[in-house]
Amino acid sequence: MSIPLESAPRASDSVMLDACPAYFLAPQPVMSLPEDPLLPPELILQHDEVTLDLGQGKADRDLAFQTGFVIFILYLFGAIFIAAGMQDGELDSLALMLTLALLSIVMLAALLGFGWQVIRRRRRPTIRFNRQRRELCYRDPVSGAPRFVPWESLVAYVYGGTALGATAIGRPIKMEDHSLRLAEYQAHDGSLHNFYQGEGYMIVNFALENWEAIRRFMEESKENWLRVDPLPDSQGFRRRRRDLWQRFKANPNKRWLHINLRDYSESWLTMGAYYLFHLLFGWQVPYSVSAWYLRLAVLRPRSEEVEEWSQPLPEAQWVKPSDEYLKARAAFLVSKGYK
Repeated sequence: MSIPLESAPRASDSVMLDACPAYFLAPQPVMSLPEDPLLPPELILQHDEVTLDLGQGKADRDLAFQTGFVIFILYLFGAIFIAAGMQDGELDSLALMLTLALLSIVMLAALLGFGWQVIRRRRRPTIRFNRQRRELCYRDPVSGAPRFVPWESLVAYVYGGTALGATAIGRPIKMEDHSLRLAEYQAHDGSLHNFYQGEGYMIVNFALENWEAIRRFMEESKENWLRVDPLPDSQGFRRRRRDLWQRFKANPNKRWLHINLRDYSESWLTMGAYYLFHLLFGWQVPYSVSAWYLRLAVLRPRSEEVEEWSQPLPEAQWVKPSDEYLKARAAFLVSKGYK
């Protein structure tokens, strides 16, 4: 999507785009938050010493929860129809057929929904940042070829749109919807080419926090990077379950009925509830579905050119910040009293 601009964007500019306010954070990406964000950045899929992959937030992390919800619906509908069809302690054949038909419809709807989410997500490719080259890479939606953008020319802004919601009694309302967007400025025609749109938030600071997570990865040392929750896949589930069990076995002070939702390993009650919950909801089936989704739509194999671009460089070959950027950053910190 391209948007015409009257002049080249600059950090701290506020303009109206499509009749909605937009606040620019970059180019010359100096805007930052002085404190750690309130929430872990869900938009970040994973990162290592060289690259960071930017996804679509909850859309990439909710498949395990959605699969568990489908399993719950199967339980619920099955129990309702079986109870309604019981005659003299036996299940009526018609009720059994209706139950099986309904459960089949739910399963078919879930499969179609999974396929639709995969197709929809594949149209919004993952963005990769490379801190050693100070560049980012995205796939051109028309040609499919990778496009490399210098970090210091990246246009980032928070777009303040509106989203439709509803009150508790069903009355429709409009709510603020702030999202982080990334773009390239096309100087030849004065237009802004958007290639990434993050999920929307009612609170503008959450969109700013997503930008801060990216900025810290690209600009600061590893100890200042923000914590990123692991992706919900089967491998991660097995690792978390194993770690929890080891903590439980090693805990000499575990109790019987104590409840601590932050650490299930403190009592027999919470450990039993943890295992019962996962057994009822398919054990690692939800996480396997999430892993399939990530592999098919989110973390797809990249071209050889991008894989080569993603390889570590000798430190002597790392791209350094430009003098213009360093001056802009220093001026920003002084103006905000950070330094």
